[in-house]
Amino acid sequence: MIGAKTLSKSEICIPRPISLDDHHKVNQERWGEFADGKGIGAFTCQRGYSSYKEFKSTTTVSVSNDNSQTVWCKSSTTGDDGETPYEAKFNVGTEHTANSEAVFKSSRNWPRFTGFSFESYNSNHSSNTMYLRRVATCWVNKDGDKIYCASSLDGSGSRGNANQYNYWTYIFMSDSEEAKLQDEGYRFTGFRFQFRSKPGAGSASWKHVYVFNLKMHTNPDMPDGTRVVLPKMMEFSDSGGYQSPTAYGDDQ
Repeated sequence: MIGAKTLSKSEICIPRPISLDDHHKVNQERWGEFADGKGIGAFTCQRGYSSYKEFKSTTTVSVSNDNSQTVWCKSSTTGDDGETPYEAKFNVGTEHTANSEAVFKSSRNWPRFTGFSFESYNSNHSSNTMYLRRVATCWVNKDGDKIYCASSLDGSGSRGNANQYNYWTYIFMSDSEEAKLQDEGYRFTGFRFQFRSKPGAGSASWKHVYVFNLKMHTNPDMPDGTRVVLPKMMEFSDSGGYQSPTAYGDDQ
């Protein structure tokens, strides 16, 4: 199609970036545009890592409803295009967990992803540290049926320190629930995050976690030297299901 954006094999086939340097080197394609972020209550994932399916909530996390705030932002502050990172925050002085959502309002409906990677930053102003604890992926089929799938990622160890940058990477193995969902016709639509504050001696104060520089991994079977026409960005239907396209390069 004349004027349609195309990507080469080297731009679109992203092997799992093991290191942060690898992550910075791979292409970042925007596979969807995120709706305004929002805090959500407790929920249970229907699929995924069994030990982490339950996302408990003991307080409310605040997420700025600002359309310039997006997980695609390449910086932990403000990107060159004026975008800002996805930011979650709460004002507490004791241990709490709280959940938020970052989901697509429109999508290219790419049929297959093989994983994702992103960065986060814990910005804290007292001895009570807030950090990203768990991550679930969101999926929807044509009928609008939604599935939340728990990943095995856990920030409670080395990613739980104050004023710290963190790198996250996750692969959808061929026998994973994420791979099975795509086999069943579900499309990726975003993330649900759980945040936690550590108990400490400090009083209540605002704590922030920034999530940014998202890169979705995909690896379609493409001959060298070919290019793929990207499907156009499409809004989700009123029923909540996705509209076509249904295949790589299908623009209709």
